[in-house]
Amino acid sequence: MKKSRSIVVFIVICIGLIALFVVNIFIPPLMNDFAAKQDMNRIKNLPLPEQTEISETFYLAGNLNGNGNKMQYYGAVLLHSDLSIEDIEEHYSAYRKGKYDLLVQKQESQNLEEIERNFGFDDTIDADVSDGKYYLVYTWGDGIAPFCWGMDIRAN
Repeated sequence: MKKSRSIVVFIVICIGLIALFVVNIFIPPLMNDFAAKQDMNRIKNLPLPEQTEISETFYLAGNLNGNGNKMQYYGAVLLHSDLSIEDIEEHYSAYRKGKYDLLVQKQESQNLEEIERNFGFDDTIDADVSDGKYYLVYTWGDGIAPFCWGMDIRAN
C-alpha cells in the first residue's frame, strides 16, 4: 500500500514538473508576441493624418538591438502619404506617451533599419518605397508581467 502510494505521489510530482516546464517554455513567447502586437495595434488604431493610408503593419518581440539578455517589443505601421515627414510627426506627437513612442521616419529601403537582429522573422517591406512617400511610425513597447520575465529564448 505504501509503495503504491509513493509511486502515485512520484508520478503526480513528475507530471507537475513537466507541466510547469512546458508552461514556462511556451506561454512567455506567446505573451511576448501578444505584447508587441498590442503596440502595433495601438498605432494602427490611432486616427490617420489626411492624405494617408496604412500600407503594412509589423510587430516583433525579442532581443532586437544590442547585447545582453532582454526582451524588446516593437510595433510599427508603414504609411503611404502625400504629407511631409514634419506633418506626420506633428500629427503623431499629440498621441506620444514617451521618448520611444510613435517615432516617425522616412522609409527609403525594403528593410526595417532599426532592427539589428530578427531571428529569422521577416523584417522586410513588401511595398515599393521608391516613390519617397512612405513613412514608418513605430514604438518600442513594454511586456506583460510576469510573462516578460519568463523563459523566451529570443531574449538571449
